[in-house]
Amino acid sequence: MRIKTKITIGVGVLVILAIAQGIVCNIYLNKASEASGRILKDNGASIEYTKEMMSAIDGLFEIYIKKNGSVKSGKSEKDLFKVFEENFQSEKNNVTEEGEKEIVENLGNAYHEFRNNLKALSPEVSKSNQKLVDQYLKIKESLVNILSINMDAINRKNKVSAETNQQALWYIYIVEMLTIFWVLPLLFILPALIANPIKELKEKMREIAKGNFRQKIIIIRKDELGDLAEEFNLMAEKIHEYQSKGK
Repeated sequence: MRIKTKITIGVGVLVILAIAQGIVCNIYLNKASEASGRILKDNGASIEYTKEMMSAIDGLFEIYIKKNGSVKSGKSEKDLFKVFEENFQSEKNNVTEEGEKEIVENLGNAYHEFRNNLKALSPEVSKSNQKLVDQYLKIKESLVNILSINMDAINRKNKVSAETNQQALWYIYIVEMLTIFWVLPLLFILPALIANPIKELKEKMREIAKGNFRQKIIIIRKDELGDLAEEFNLMAEKIHEYQSKGK
C-alpha cells in the first residue's frame, strides 16, 4: 500500500470519527433543547395560566364571599373576570398531558356555574352562601389538579431528558475511545513508517560518498519509499559500473 494511501486512510478515519462525534453531540444537544423548549412552552405556560386563574378567583372570593370591596392586587371585579377567562382560554388551547382535558372541562363548568350564581347576587352576599363556597372550592381543586399534572409532567420530562443526556455522554465516550485507539498507533507507526527508511537511505548515501558503491538497500515494501530505494540501488549499481570501466 502506498504511503499516500496509508496517510489518507489514517487522516480520513480521524476526520470520520471527529464528524461522528460532532453529529452525536449535535443530535443529543438538539434533543435536550427541544425537550427543554417543550417543557417551557407547554407545561411552564400551563402553570403560569393556572397561577393567574388562582389569583383571579381568590380575588373574586374576597369580594363576594369575604365581603371585601377590593383585593390586594387592586384589580376590579371586571378585571378579575377578564384575567380568569383569558387565562382559562389559553390553558384550554394548551392541553398537552393525558387527563388534562377533562380537568380543564370540569374547571370551565365550575367557573360558569360560579359566575352565573354571582350575577344574581350583590357583593354583600352573606358568607353563609355555601353553594358559592362549594363552587369556589371546586374551581380551586381543578386548578390544583392542573398544576399537579403539569408539575408531574415536568419532573417526568426532566428525568427523560437526564437519561437522554446520559446516553449522549456514553455515545460521545465511545467515539472518543475509538479516536484514541486509532490515534495512538498512528503516533508511533506513521513516523516510523517514513523516518526509518529515510534514515537507512541517508546512511547508504554516506557510504557511497565515501566511495563504497556496492551499497544496496533491501527492498521489502511496495510504496513510494520502496520505489526510492529501488532507484537508489540502480544508481549505486550504475556508479559502480562506471567506476569499474574507468579502472
